[in-house]
Amino acid sequence: MQIRSTEINLEQARVIESTLASLAQAEQQVDLAGQAKRNYQVALDAEKDKYRTGRSDLLSVLTVSQYAVGASATYVRSLADLDSQRVQLQRVLISGPFTKIPTCRLGGAERTGGIFGFLKGIFKKRSSRYATIDEMCRPDPNAVAAATGH
Repeated sequence: MQIRSTEINLEQARVIESTLASLAQAEQQVDLAGQAKRNYQVALDAEKDKYRTGRSDLLSVLTVSQYAVGASATYVRSLADLDSQRVQLQRVLISGPFTKIPTCRLGGAERTGGIFGFLKGIFKKRSSRYATIDEMCRPDPNAVAAATGH
């Protein structure tokens, strides 16, 4: 039983490491896709200016526009992938041995403020929608008192 328990803990650690690596890769893809999106937008603006002055044709503008739309779609896909990776990490942390730590509880419910806080969180700036692991796992004063005997 003890060996199997150790194996399960090691397996859980491998899953978390893999998920963290995927999350880091997804964040990097978002950065790169955002950079490509901005670069294609600059190129599109430059091509439109050339077209207005007669130095370019409409086909060139449409071609660059197509690339800019493709870069925007890639950026949106990378954001969706990043969100998916974050959800997967949260599921691993909730379903794994982290839920058995007596001095820790998930702090997301009180952070959101119920349904109105959830809705407000949707319409806030994107970076404020995500909580760090430290924010999500806060010490519960009652559990700390019970664990320390105070």
